[in-house]
Amino acid sequence: MRFKQFILSAGLLTVFLTTLSWAGNLTVRAYLNRNDVSVGGQFTLSVQASGSQANKIASPQLPDISKFARFMGSSSSQSIQFINGRMSASKTLIYYFRAIRPGSFTIPPIKVIVKGKTYKTNPVSIMIRRSAASQPPAAGRSAPPQKPEAGMQTKPDLGGALFLRALVNKREVYQNEPIILTYRIYTRVSVTGYGIKALPKTVGFWAEEIPMPRQPQTREEIVNGVKYMVADLKKMVLFPTDPGKKVIDPMVVTCQVRMRNTRPSRDIFNNFFNDDFFGREVEKNIRSKPITIHVLPFPKAGRPADFSGAVGRFNMTVKVNKDSV
Repeated sequence: MRFKQFILSAGLLTVFLTTLSWAGNLTVRAYLNRNDVSVGGQFTLSVQASGSQANKIASPQLPDISKFARFMGSSSSQSIQFINGRMSASKTLIYYFRAIRPGSFTIPPIKVIVKGKTYKTNPVSIMIRRSAASQPPAAGRSAPPQKPEAGMQTKPDLGGALFLRALVNKREVYQNEPIILTYRIYTRVSVTGYGIKALPKTVGFWAEEIPMPRQPQTREEIVNGVKYMVADLKKMVLFPTDPGKKVIDPMVVTCQVRMRNTRPSRDIFNNFFNDDFFGREVEKNIRSKPITIHVLPFPKAGRPADFSGAVGRFNMTVKVNKDSV
């Protein structure tokens, strides 16, 4: 019977729970998605608060870094977990910048205010290198003439070049049987940054976040004969709390996409403002499809009389401090 065959190691569950990040006290930190970037490249500065009050974080006043970076926009993401009856929240404010000046720079600690109390993040450093396109020509040689740049779409039609999938390891489960939910991005264009715009609603499930690396790990995957670069953006374990048909709502992700110019222009000013330095990044929202999960009730056949609803394989070890008294 499938119900009896389902195995969940208690030891593995213990390791999983201890890897989750939660704390009663609030902690804040700052980090960059990349510490080494070329002039014209984009980087993100993230301010993350973790703790039971993290969702009450106010948008901080960022240090002035306009001498080496230009502000491009912002987004945020947050998550709430319940572990052993205790709530833990995490909220991340993400700021997008374009590097404009070469050199080594330090972003000083950022002040974060939560319920009237001030916290400070750690400082972060970044190295901005001169881009190959901006290197001066060698002595005695003139720079090659530049081709005209093209206009830029504000809402590009990327077709199937960028999309988000919600993946589950099973679509039919018993009540309390865990489901692994993964949100995976597929792209054939240059994505320089992203932010979770809308988190999925998981009504009817007990949800636990699976810790993810700060920088998503990319790899190649073939879909219908087409090669994509893919990365897992978010993972969760869902435990259905009661039987019936459950729907996992879509997640929405905002991506910063670097587009290539496609149309020549005779307007010198249009060419100037559409070069690599000015606004070749565009914003694109991608949405996963909803997923339907069929949750079966506990089978009655073979059910112990004292069955309380716990699902899995449980190991018990009994020890005594003395073997003789």
